Amino acid sequence: MAINYRKIKSQIRCEKHGKRTKFFFDPTPVQRFDDVIPIAAWSKKQLLDVIAFFTNNDVDWKGNKIETFSKHFKL
Repeated sequence: MAINYRKIKSQIRCEKHGKRTKFFFDPTPVQRFDDVIPIAAWSKKQLLDVIAFFTNNDVDWKGNKIETFSKHFKL
């Protein structure tokens, strides 16, 4: 199954911090209820790589099996 990057990109926002820009992934209220976590990174590519890792591997930071990202972002 493929990742729906269009849906992910629509939930990314950026903020200026001095001369640098920081990118944030904001889950919707339904996704927050399903334990999808907000993520921040200094580049959009890093942010998409982290979300793709969570979506493909279905694990959290500690390596526990979860299926929240794949449920919301796989086609």
